[in-house]
Order: sequence, then structure tokens, then C-alpha cells
Amino acid sequence: RHPQNPHPVYKGKEVIPEQYELSKAYPNPFNPNTRFHYAVKEGGFVDIIIYDLRGRKILHPVHEMKPAGFYNLNIKGGNWASGTYLVKMETKDFRQVRKMVLLK
Repeated sequence: RHPQNPHPVYKGKEVIPEQYELSKAYPNPFNPNTRFHYAVKEGGFVDIIIYDLRGRKILHPVHEMKPAGFYNLNIKGGNWASGTYLVKMETKDFRQVRKMVLLK
């Protein structure tokens, strides 16, 4: 069982998420690294983009086709300014935004 999905769907030996999800950053606040877990319900194109509060794109760590499944994303913010950042995950059927705070 995956901690982000208490009711996974099993297809053979694969575990398929029941829903799309972008977890909260952990740790948050962070310095200098943090991580996310995300779930892709159906295979397709996934974008995860990090923005500052002015709307400027800071990082685009995921921009690709992903099969259904669970994923981890490690973020290194060592050269960023202290502050709040927004993390957006988007697919054709899903969009979610989370906040994360870098404290130096």
C-alpha cells in the first residue's frame, strides 16, 4: 500500500493510483532541499512547474509522458532566494497547486 493512496487498484503486480495527487512538500519549510510525491491515475502528459509569487517560472522538473503510477520528486532550492514558492501539477484532467517555503 502506498501512503498517499489508501485504496490502490492492483493490475497484476502494478499498483495504480485511484486519483491524481500532488502531496505537500516535506519538509516544509525547507533548506535547501524538499520532496514531493505525486500520483498519476492514467498515463499521459504531466507538467510540474515551480513559480515564485510574482508568477515567474523558477523550475520545470517534470514535462513528459508518464505512465500511471506513483512518483517522487526531489527539489534543490539551494540557489533560490528565501520565500514562498508555488508548485503546480497539471495533466489533461487534473490541476493542483501547493505552497512551499524556503528559509535560509
